[in-house]
Amino acid sequence: MRLKGRVALVTGMAMGIGQSIAELFAAEGASIIGIDIQVKEGNAVAEGILAKGVQCLFLGGDVSSESSVRDL
Repeated sequence: MRLKGRVALVTGMAMGIGQSIAELFAAEGASIIGIDIQVKEGNAVAEGILAKGVQCLFLGGDVSSESSVRDL
């Protein structure tokens, strides 16, 4: 639990490297905040993390959009 008590902000959390990072950091004890434009897939990843008892918040958004980042 190297990341216990930490919060990780993960972009592109819905699949691929972003999903792997979110799941690994969660397994290491970090709470996760994720963002991705693929909302359905991102919600599924978040649900999987939450099911393991780790705090996770997912927001649909595009990090290339200033308003999405501000909302995050």
